[in-house]
Amino acid sequence: MVCAGAVINPGTRVGGHAILNTGCSVDHHGNIGACAHIAPGTRLAGNVTVGEGAFVGIGSSVVQGVRVGAWATVGAGAAVIEDVPDNVTVAGVPARLIG
Repeated sequence: MVCAGAVINPGTRVGGHAILNTGCSVDHHGNIGACAHIAPGTRLAGNVTVGEGAFVGIGSSVVQGVRVGAWATVGAGAAVIEDVPDNVTVAGVPARLIG
């Protein structure tokens, strides 16, 4: 699903059942896994990978070349500057593991 105002730039691949929510931006050569949810207002820089089933929270940003792991959760407003492992939750500026 691609919602109103979402921007998907060239070279990006989007898996089945993914949600690119209102006003999000996925820059060049992104890779969005199946069933992932990119929340409203999220900004993904170029060459970002979001794993299967991952949730990237509202208003968060992910810098170029970073991978958000499968079934990981990125909290609202987070600034992701390094890879996020599978099955974890990160939040904050910069994003850090929760729990």
